[in-house]
Amino acid sequence: MKTLFRRCLSLSLVLILVGSISFFSFSNHSKAATKHYYYVHKTSNLYSSTKSSKKKLKTISINVRLSTYSSKTSSMYKVTYSGKTGYVYKANLSTKPTYVTRYVKKTANLYNNTSTHKKKMTSIPINTKLTTTSPLSDKLYKVNYKGKNGYVYSDNLSSTKVKVPQKTTYHFGDTARIGDLKVTVSYPINLDPYYAFEDDFSDVNNVVEFKVSVTNIGKEAHYIDTTDFDLYKNNISQDEYYPLYHDESISGNIHPGDSVRGSLYYETNENSSLKLTFDNYQYDSNFNKIKAISFYGRN
Repeated sequence: MKTLFRRCLSLSLVLILVGSISFFSFSNHSKAATKHYYYVHKTSNLYSSTKSSKKKLKTISINVRLSTYSSKTSSMYKVTYSGKTGYVYKANLSTKPTYVTRYVKKTANLYNNTSTHKKKMTSIPINTKLTTTSPLSDKLYKVNYKGKNGYVYSDNLSSTKVKVPQKTTYHFGDTARIGDLKVTVSYPINLDPYYAFEDDFSDVNNVVEFKVSVTNIGKEAHYIDTTDFDLYKNNISQDEYYPLYHDESISGNIHPGDSVRGSLYYETNENSSLKLTFDNYQYDSNFNKIKAISFYGRN
């Protein structure tokens, strides 16, 4: 009887010991098997191993979501990406997506989803600033534009603003911009010299008048003068003319937010093709001269 008891006791101890070992092993395995999720915060490489002789397998874009069973204390995490298993540096990962700034480089459409049946919600103009947390490897990025959530094609976006070619030719009656100045030139008005100036211009047959307006929309004062304007008669010959008479109010400093208005008078014939240019010799931030603008039409 005592022998049977001892055997049972020994068996019980063995079972308890085995159970304890199994529980301990299971606990450790469960702890090691905890899956963690991360987002690529900085463009990262997927390496073949953690050794110094490791090879680059792939490049992983910002905001791609990765999962790993690696310990949080490891300097490199084991992950699987695009069918390949390898290691990425912990320093390039984050627990949250990264907000990335992009600019529209050509007119882009905002769509309601990414499916083949998506619908256009609105258009977004060039150089509009957008932010996204979508993986930069995606074809469509999720963005918010004027309170609307939607998706735009990544091919239509750029990391920097694009330089939009400056429009330099306008019609009489248009309002144009040159640097910090906004300029309006009226349609030409043909006048009899005597009635225009109440003086005897015996050698002048016809005078054309342009009403001009210049507004400073910049942050610094700009000096303008009537010599900034030049009139050319007939586009083929490009003969240059200077003002026969002008309002003094057109010349001087224009402070931010201020405007000047006046008239320019030139001696020229009726029914001629005219071009009035305005060149204020302004320079952009890279010290490149801003191109002159021209207004075209017939008087």
